[in-house]
Amino acid sequence: MKRTLFTTIAVMILATILIGCADYRQVPPGHVAKRQTASGMEPRIYQPGAVETWSWRSNAVKLVCLEIAQHEAEVQDQILCQDKMNLPFTVEARFAIPAADTEAQDTAFAELSPDQQTDDSRVVVISSERWYNTYAKTPLLATAKGVLSQYETMEVGMTQQVYPLDAEGNPDYSQDPKEVGVARETLNAALKQQLDTALKGTPVKCFFAAFTNFDYPKVVTDAIESAKRVEIEIQQEEAEQRKRMIEKQNEEALAQYEYRIEILDALKVADANRIIGDSVTLGYLWYQQTRVLGEAAKGPNNWGFIPYTAFESQAASGMINAKLMEERLAERLNPEGIEGVSDMAKKMMDERPQVNLEDMANAKPPTSQQPARKRAPQPAPQQPAPQQ
Repeated sequence: MKRTLFTTIAVMILATILIGCADYRQVPPGHVAKRQTASGMEPRIYQPGAVETWSWRSNAVKLVCLEIAQHEAEVQDQILCQDKMNLPFTVEARFAIPAADTEAQDTAFAELSPDQQTDDSRVVVISSERWYNTYAKTPLLATAKGVLSQYETMEVGMTQQVYPLDAEGNPDYSQDPKEVGVARETLNAALKQQLDTALKGTPVKCFFAAFTNFDYPKVVTDAIESAKRVEIEIQQEEAEQRKRMIEKQNEEALAQYEYRIEILDALKVADANRIIGDSVTLGYLWYQQTRVLGEAAKGPNNWGFIPYTAFESQAASGMINAKLMEERLAERLNPEGIEGVSDMAKKMMDERPQVNLEDMANAKPPTSQQPARKRAPQPAPQQPAPQQ
């Protein structure tokens, strides 16, 4: 019974001692850590969280934290361009040690010493400033200068249309302008690509790099402003020319429409006259003349007789002449459509009725339901009465 009691008490005392000896340190977010003992750095890498650092000897175990969060950097410098002019520039970039790359983290732990001391004497930090200055600062500046040194000052970060120079060194505006210079996007892409190459073999990786500002010399800014003014004037002149051209094209279109309307009106009148003229034949005119003469012969005022040949010679010849004039007019309007006298004119000539005066004299008078009026005796045709 006593042995059991002593054993229980001993276990409780040992547990109390072990619990009291437990010692933990926190790895902050954006960091990884390793335990450093008297024998050196342990290989295990700890992620953010609690890490046990208890030791029998005071300060025998330390926690070394490595900052792996992205580090933002800005560098300002100047470079001598191809035209022997200094161009001040500003470049910005972001670097980090990848969280999933344990090999890169091992390299940083092995090559870098802590540069920051925390409030806890057993926790030290390798800051991002430390590994940036060691691995990335020099490559960033060297790469930026190498990219810009390939161009002239006015070519850096801008593209513009430049006219070729003539024999006297003046812009030749008769030729098409050419685009010169390099866009800032192209420079940024070259900077990122070359910087990735320069950082190979280091634990640091570049996530962003770009030129954010160029401080062009005054002579360059003056030249840019002058070229811009000329470009604006040229654009304004081209706009005015396009405007005038559109106005002339509109005038031409309106004139064409007005011309078409006038032609349609003329064709409308000509077609109407042609239809009316074609409907009036010599036979119809002969019928109307015969009917009128017949009616005149019935009345008390019949004083004489108009031979048909006289009307025929005037009316028919007038219609034929009118037809020929119409064909000549049509020939002027459309030379390929009319050749010689039309069939209509020939038909009019063929349809001219042949009238014999003797037949007219021997013709029987028209019949009527009413009794014919008594007329004065007429002399025989063979013995015409003498004129008084």
